[in-house]
Amino acid sequence: MNTLKMTLEELLQKQAGKYVAYQMLLQTTEWEEKRELILKRDEHNCQKCGKWATIKQ
Repeated sequence: MNTLKMTLEELLQKQAGKYVAYQMLLQTTEWEEKRELILKRDEHNCQKCGKWATIKQ
Protein backbone atom coordinates (compact mmCIF):
# COMPACT_ATOMS: atom_id res chain seq x y z
CA MET A 1 0.00 0.00 0.00
CA ASN A 2 1.24 3.45 -0.85
CA THR A 3 1.88 5.41 2.35
CA LEU A 4 2.20 8.75 0.52
CA LYS A 5 -1.16 10.47 0.53
CA MET A 6 -2.24 12.59 -2.39
CA THR A 7 -5.25 14.74 -3.03
CA LEU A 8 -8.01 13.66 -5.34
CA GLU A 9 -6.94 16.31 -7.82
CA GLU A 10 -3.35 15.01 -7.81
CA LEU A 11 -4.56 11.44 -8.29
CA LEU A 12 -6.77 12.39 -11.23
CA GLN A 13 -3.93 14.33 -12.82
CA LYS A 14 -1.58 11.39 -12.33
CA GLN A 15 -4.06 8.98 -13.90
CA ALA A 16 -4.66 11.39 -16.82
CA GLY A 17 -8.08 10.09 -17.83
CA LYS A 18 -7.32 6.44 -17.01
CA TYR A 19 -9.49 4.28 -14.78
CA VAL A 20 -9.12 5.11 -11.08
CA ALA A 21 -9.67 2.11 -8.83
CA TYR A 22 -11.88 2.58 -5.77
CA GLN A 23 -8.98 1.45 -3.57
CA MET A 24 -6.92 4.35 -4.92
CA LEU A 25 -9.73 6.81 -4.14
CA LEU A 26 -9.83 5.53 -0.56
CA GLN A 27 -6.17 6.51 -0.18
CA THR A 28 -6.70 10.20 -0.95
CA THR A 29 -6.38 12.84 1.74
CA GLU A 30 -10.01 13.91 1.20
CA TRP A 31 -11.27 10.41 1.94
CA GLU A 32 -9.07 10.09 5.01
CA GLU A 33 -10.40 13.40 6.35
CA LYS A 34 -14.02 12.41 5.66
CA ARG A 35 -13.50 9.02 7.33
CA GLU A 36 -12.05 10.64 10.45
CA LEU A 37 -14.94 13.11 10.59
CA ILE A 38 -17.49 10.28 10.43
CA LEU A 39 -15.65 8.16 13.03
CA LYS A 40 -15.58 11.12 15.43
CA ARG A 41 -19.24 11.92 14.73
CA ASP A 42 -20.24 8.34 15.52
CA GLU A 43 -17.83 8.11 18.46
CA HIS A 44 -16.15 5.10 16.81
CA ASN A 45 -19.35 3.06 17.25
CA CYS A 46 -20.50 0.62 14.60
CA GLN A 47 -23.71 2.00 13.13
CA LYS A 48 -24.99 -1.48 12.37
CA CYS A 49 -24.54 -3.23 15.72
CA GLY A 50 -23.74 -0.32 18.04
CA LYS A 51 -20.51 -1.83 19.37
CA TRP A 52 -17.64 0.50 20.17
CA ALA A 53 -14.25 0.28 18.45
CA THR A 54 -15.33 -2.41 15.98
CA ILE A 55 -14.24 -0.17 13.13
CA LYS A 56 -10.61 -0.53 12.17
CA GLN A 57 -8.59 2.62 12.69
